[in-house]
Amino acid sequence: MSRFLAPIHFWLFKKIQLHEGLEHDVLSITGELPKINRSEIQKEAIAQFGPFLDDKDLAEIIDQGNIHGWLQERIRVTESRMAFIIDKVMEAQPDEAYNLISQAFATAGARDGDGAKENVDGHNVQDIFKTANDYILEGMPCDRANAVTVATDTELQWQTSHCLHEKHWGAQVGMFYSLRRVYLEAFFTAVNPSVQYGVEPNSIDNPFPMKHNMSIVE
Repeated sequence: MSRFLAPIHFWLFKKIQLHEGLEHDVLSITGELPKINRSEIQKEAIAQFGPFLDDKDLAEIIDQGNIHGWLQERIRVTESRMAFIIDKVMEAQPDEAYNLISQAFATAGARDGDGAKENVDGHNVQDIFKTANDYILEGMPCDRANAVTVATDTELQWQTSHCLHEKHWGAQVGMFYSLRRVYLEAFFTAVNPSVQYGVEPNSIDNPFPMKHNMSIVE
């Protein structure tokens, strides 16, 4: 990344903001459970991983002498904090919390997909996938964990060669991928209900390369 703010930095910053919004969604929906102390969990998460972003323009808060490092750190903070929040609520009420967390991810995916569909060709899976990547965090642009292997208007296959999230989620990384799938399925369905999406890990012990398939079946 360059030493000066460019469109790609604002694009990534927006995705970080969306992820932080999802953290708040998870805290809000699970906070309804009797054994969940929302304010205490949020306080602990902030104490351990750092505060949420200020509601300011990127240019006002970023370290312009270290643009790449600042954005990378914000990804670490929001992903690690999300993992901590989910771990805490699952520890308190596992079954009920998981259902509500999944609901939060599905609602966010549907909301984002619905908001995006006016600007995407809903009959072109490549365009839908590209648009979904404007919303989800998948490391820094230079990380390049995903590689497309098959691409037509109605079918897209890609492989995730390595995991960008385990360093933030630790042993919970399986939870991350489960929730990422919930989000993407809801996003794709909101854009076009005929989209089908599937994920196939390499193996139980070594899920990478992870294979993804998207297709339109009408």
